Amino acid sequence: MKVSLASVCAAVLLAGCGNSVAASPSVTTNGTQTSHLRSWMNPTAAGENLVYISTFPFSRVSEVEVYTYGERSYVGILKGINNPQTLCSDKAGNVFVPEGSDSKVLEFAHGGTSSIATFNDAGHSPRACSADKVTGNVAVIDGGVAIYQNASTHPTRHQDAKFASYHFCGYDDSGNLFVDGNDDSGRFAFAELPKGANTFININLGHYVAKPGSVQWDGKYMAVSSDETVYRFTITGETGELEGSTNLLGGDGPIEQVWLPRFGKRISNPQAKHALAAQYHFFRHEPGDVGFWSYPNAGGPTHLLRGPDHPAGVTVSVAPK
Repeated sequence: MKVSLASVCAAVLLAGCGNSVAASPSVTTNGTQTSHLRSWMNPTAAGENLVYISTFPFSRVSEVEVYTYGERSYVGILKGINNPQTLCSDKAGNVFVPEGSDSKVLEFAHGGTSSIATFNDAGHSPRACSADKVTGNVAVIDGGVAIYQNASTHPTRHQDAKFASYHFCGYDDSGNLFVDGNDDSGRFAFAELPKGANTFININLGHYVAKPGSVQWDGKYMAVSSDETVYRFTITGETGELEGSTNLLGGDGPIEQVWLPRFGKRISNPQAKHALAAQYHFFRHEPGDVGFWSYPNAGGPTHLLRGPDHPAGVTVSVAPK
């Protein structure tokens, strides 16, 4: 039986703590045993596009590791974060880290080692987020949906009567928020909170998506992941029309979060060209990896980043221009 990341995190807290033939991926291991006890970052990192990865190592405390996007070089680490969950980033390159155990979300500037803002989420356990490129709002999944207007510290809260649990969220390029989860019967649920609205529109995606996964606008379609597949939909009213799917096969373990990086100066930049997936194993001897795939026609992974120890969340921070 497949165990969810959320259930593993809860247990830790209670204890106190494409279709083409796959290409042979290259493999990177950071191979670095750092003696740093505090957060650190290579000074050259600020000028690079960066991959941020939240980890849940069995033998050490959880942390966020940082690699360059192009060369996949290990360039930094963020420590002192209690139970980091899945990640997100905004158009300025700021990275948001939901801290599930301490009921807050930390914001870090691109390449920075100290948080520049803290969003208090008292009484809740934030687990996922999305930053709106239009308004600057940050949406956080925390048992419901909390929206921090223009990244302020006081959220508005939203609930959908058809949702029993919430998993991931994602904004499109028009400021509309999409959310997935499960209903009371355990079935997949999907909804849209239009820009400026207070009421969700429940959307039928057909039989394609069985398990809630990452939700992200890819520049052309709304992409919803389920296990090792990313489905692409055109959303019209209460219906989603399937436009295609991408299989992220050939990696090393079950996928927790998928991130579709998009590069460019404007919010209208084109469809994502790559997909990154954090692959988390629930066993000590299998640390998992972060896979890189071509998108939307994947085939096999072009690279497996095996440095991070039990990765759970991943985002790409685009270097400010």
